[in-house]
Formats: sequence, structure tokens, C-alpha cells
Amino acid sequence: MKTKHLLMLVAILVAVILLSIWLQRERTISSEAVNLSLLAPELTDGINNVEAIRIVKPGNKTVISIVRIDDGWMVKEKYDYSANVGKIRELLLQLSLAKIIEQKTSNPDLYKRLGVQDIEIENGDLQANQLEIDGLAEPVRLIIGGAPADTADATYVRRAGEAASWLINTSVDVDDDPLNWLDRTVIDVPPERVYRISISPKDGVQVVLQKTSSDESEFALQNIPQGREQSSGFMSNSVAAAIAGLSFDDVAPASQVAIAENSQGSISYETFDGLVINAELFVHQDVNYARFNVSTDSALAKQLEQGGEALAIEEVEKQAAALNKKLSDWAYVIPAVAYESITKSLEDFLTPVEGKSGENKTDPGGTAPPP
Repeated sequence: MKTKHLLMLVAILVAVILLSIWLQRERTISSEAVNLSLLAPELTDGINNVEAIRIVKPGNKTVISIVRIDDGWMVKEKYDYSANVGKIRELLLQLSLAKIIEQKTSNPDLYKRLGVQDIEIENGDLQANQLEIDGLAEPVRLIIGGAPADTADATYVRRAGEAASWLINTSVDVDDDPLNWLDRTVIDVPPERVYRISISPKDGVQVVLQKTSSDESEFALQNIPQGREQSSGFMSNSVAAAIAGLSFDDVAPASQVAIAENSQGSISYETFDGLVINAELFVHQDVNYARFNVSTDSALAKQLEQGGEALAIEEVEKQAAALNKKLSDWAYVIPAVAYESITKSLEDFLTPVEGKSGENKTDPGGTAPPP
């Protein structure tokens, strides 16, 4: 009897030990599943199906609405202007790969510490932004909070409508400035492609800068007044470089800004392969704007035929059409440095008059200054 009782106790003990081992294993598996699980698996599987992205701040205030259109993306808060596809792709890819490190609080009273309060709260933590992504099998709604003080690449998040908050393994920067979501590039033509530049001030003498070959490093000033000389090529080269990667500080529909009555002149760039870029310059409400029109000159391209890597006129025409589609309806606020470069006067390209190094004087009659 004692032996039978002892065997029963041993069997119970073994069962308890096995149960303990199994429970511990289940906890480990469960923990690993949480730690390795994706934050937004629906985005991972359907990233190419995304149709819209919104950023909503506390009080349910939508500050960014980015919508997919036939040939790209546009930002509704900036007149439906073209969005920065690279920035959109970076955000979606980052979230599609984001994994949960650990679960955090499910207590609404503690959400504020992590910056994951409900955005319906009017006076919520301003750190919170709700990121909304549509077009997937299930829409993604993520409240993006702050970052741990001791972790560089991590962010607190909470799925809207769920109690649990999470720490994920990436830093999510939800930019709520519409301007920063735009494709800020206006035009990008390298200086070596430019053949001639014509600056036509509102009041003043036209300035023409020209090269005879794309291999030349500097532009020659045309029609230099008698007795004067061109200054260093740095000034003329800076004008050519202004349209190499030219970006804008802001943009508005051309129909909403007064152009003709505030004209400051114009500038024209002609390339060796026949691309012609015209920019009308004007001031609206004390802000400097430029409006662009792009065309082609096949006769000029044939006359200047450079061979080598020069584009065929058919390709130049396609480029001009694409640029016009992008630029023609808009007025751009050009950065101050670029605007200054394209509004130079004739005197800016001439050496000072001898004996008057402190100021440049052009003789309007085109004669040399008296001795």
C-alpha cells in the first residue's frame, strides 16, 4: 500500500513538472511571437495597393492628405500638387517592415506618457499623430507616439481602437508639414548642357551669356560695352547652375498670383540640344515668384549639333512636354540665392570702371569713360 501511494506521489510530481515545463515553453513561444510579429501585416502584403495616406492630429484635425492618382501622388493641402514619391515609399516600406519589440500599457490613463492618446481628444498630447492608410484589405490606423529616451531606433505606437500599446523597432517620423511632402524639384538641367542664357530685366539692358561648345567651362558675355571687360566666369557660371537641381520654397496655382502687373523681367535658357526654358519673374505680396514655360528649337539643335551624348530632338521634345505638364500651371517661390542669380544686371558681369572700384558704372552710350 505504501509502495502504491509512493508511486502515485511520484507520478503526480512528474506530471506537475511536465506541466510547468509546458507552460514555460508556451510563455516563451507567445513572447517570441509578439516580439517577432509585424506591426502592420496587411501593409506588408499589400504595400502596392495603398491609395491614400492621411495624418490626423488631436481633435481629429486632418493635416496631410496624400492621394494616389493615375500618374503619381498628390497632396490635397497644397492645391493637389505632386507629392514626393520617394518620401511616401520610404514611410510605407518602413512601416511594412516594423516589428513589435514588446507590449506596453493598456491603461488609457497612461497613454499620455507614451504619446498614444486617442486623437479624438481635443486637448490631447500634441505629440500624437494618427497615421491612416487606405486601399488595403484592412485599413491601417496607427497612433504614432514618442520614442524611448534610451533607444535610438524605436517608437511607441497603438493601433486605433485597441487598448494595448506597443514599442516597435524603428523610428517613425510623421511629418505634419504639407510642404515637406511635395516633390520640390522644379527643373534639373546641368550647366554643360546650356548654350545661351538671356536675362531681360524689367528696366535695364539685356544680358546675353553664351558658349560655342559644351566643352567650354565658362560663358562669354555678349555685346560688352566699349571700354569695359567681362569679370571672372564665376558670375556667369552661377547663372547657368541655377537650374541644375532647382527646387522651390513654396508653390501656388498661377491663377492665384498677380503676374503681369508685378513683373520683374524674365530669363531664358537655351541648350545645345534645343531645349528652351523661359522663366517669367515677378513679385506677389513681397514674395519672389517664377513661372516657367518650356519649348524646343529644332533649328537651333541642328545648327549647334554636338554629337556624342547630345539628346535627339525627339527626346528633347518629350522632355519639354513632360516639364510643361508639370510646371506650366504653377507659380514657384524660388530660394533667395537662386533668385538672385537669375536676376543679375549687366554691371554684375563687368569689371569695375578704372578708378571707381567701389562702384560699377556702365556708359549708356556705349563709349569708354573719359580719362
